[in-house]
Amino acid sequence: YTEELKKRNIRSQISGFGFTPGSDDIPARTAMMRKMLHIQGDGTTRFKVLEGGCPNFLREIKRYRKKTTTVNGQVYVTDEPQTRGEVHACQAAEYMCAYEPKYHKPPKVTGPEPWWVKYLADKRRRQQKEDDGVLYLSPKGKYQ
Repeated sequence: YTEELKKRNIRSQISGFGFTPGSDDIPARTAMMRKMLHIQGDGTTRFKVLEGGCPNFLREIKRYRKKTTTVNGQVYVTDEPQTRGEVHACQAAEYMCAYEPKYHKPPKVTGPEPWWVKYLADKRRRQQKEDDGVLYLSPKGKYQ
């Protein structure tokens, strides 16, 4: 994976072209996922999914079930997460929650100024030249 990330110039601010090792403690991961999904006082959760941004995760989470055991013909739902079938995106979300990521403001990318910035500056400069020696009588001191 590292070679492909380098080839495509995809870099993490923390690990560069590498990976941060995840937690192999499954109960702790699921507990962190529950904590992030807990509804807060304002009615939101810390774990948010951009609608339409993760279709595979949404499909998996809708079908997600916990492991069950059968005792004397009765089916009991355990507290263990399902590890078989299509649960890869759910497990990746658990790894992310266990890492407890913090928001990092993206760096500002400066590029060429848009055309209209120069246009407005020129327009202001022209208006100032035209206004020399003219007195405006208005509440704001300048006619607009």
